Amino acid sequence: MLGAPAFGDVAGALLDHLDGAVVVAHNAAVVERFLASEFARIGVTPPLNPALCSLWLARRSMRAPDHRLDTLARVAGLPVAEAHTALTDARTGASLLPHLLATLGEPPRHLTGLRPMPELATGAGPRTRFGEIRPGGGWIASLVAGLPRAVVDAPNADAQRYVDALPSALADGRILGGEAQLLARLAGSAGIGAEQLLALHRRVLGHLRAAALGNAILTTAELRQLRTAASGLGLADFFDDLRPTSPQDVMAARLR
Repeated sequence: MLGAPAFGDVAGALLDHLDGAVVVAHNAAVVERFLASEFARIGVTPPLNPALCSLWLARRSMRAPDHRLDTLARVAGLPVAEAHTALTDARTGASLLPHLLATLGEPPRHLTGLRPMPELATGAGPRTRFGEIRPGGGWIASLVAGLPRAVVDAPNADAQRYVDALPSALADGRILGGEAQLLARLAGSAGIGAEQLLALHRRVLGHLRAAALGNAILTTAELRQLRTAASGLGLADFFDDLRPTSPQDVMAARLR
């Protein structure tokens, strides 16, 4: 990610999280190799600590067409965000873990105990982004991709899954039936009330308004996309006060 800190800058914070923890990862052996490689590059060798592989666990506790995280979550009846990012996958794994452990029926046993991690200074904090919109996704997709994290802070992890699903739903400027159903399921499972949901939508649409007005020209097609997105979020009149940029507006701007 552009502007993200280097691994060495966040290694100290990562070691703090690993200290005294049992790491859960989907295909943990691969994740461990990546971590070992990155730590080796900065001259650090963390001690062997227990890890629980949710892929291993799923193969022993669930019947599913395949053992991808999103497939397992759907089989378990859990909401799944369509946008695949490291953050959304981590949240899906966290929501799936209690189901896997309950289905297994007995606690997993580890052959190694916890060992203290080395201490490193933390040079920078990790950066997150609201969502990943594919390049070339269009005008409104570029506006959605620029949503600052503060605009869409969620009150809890369940609500965050709803937030994580919004970029894909909004990227094309319209919310289709399947997208609306997914958003409704995620909001319901998170216990997000109607007023809370509309407040979140107003913050998101307010950012889109500011970003759109920051452009020199707002076309009729672009305004139509904004209004369609607002309608899909239950705020159909949010952009009613906006008008497309006219030739007279362009000439006036040039004369200033």
